[in-house]
Amino acid sequence: MSDVEEKLIVKLGQRINEQNEILQMIAASLEGVESHLRQIAVSSNPAPNYQRSLSEYPTFDWPSIGATVLNWDAAHWARRAVILNRLTARPVMTLSASAGVNPSSTRSVR
Repeated sequence: MSDVEEKLIVKLGQRINEQNEILQMIAASLEGVESHLRQIAVSSNPAPNYQRSLSEYPTFDWPSIGATVLNWDAAHWARRAVILNRLTARPVMTLSASAGVNPSSTRSVR
């Protein structure tokens, strides 16, 4: 093998190595793009917020699942948070209902 052929082979090997490095950078970049696209897909498709009136379940046995249905002052009571009671260490559900609009046109919550 001549000296010229040997130099060409070395040069081709160097170029192949450079191209492999470029391809590895492109692959890493595409993995980052994939990760971001997955995050966007998840955040733009939030879980459905199914809401039903309790009147749609007139025969359901609520105490069988440990639930208490509140019907007080004809108000719609919404669950706001579940917290841990400091004294009993049992979960407590907090509820609130709209008390209407006061004279300053702001909504108040009971």
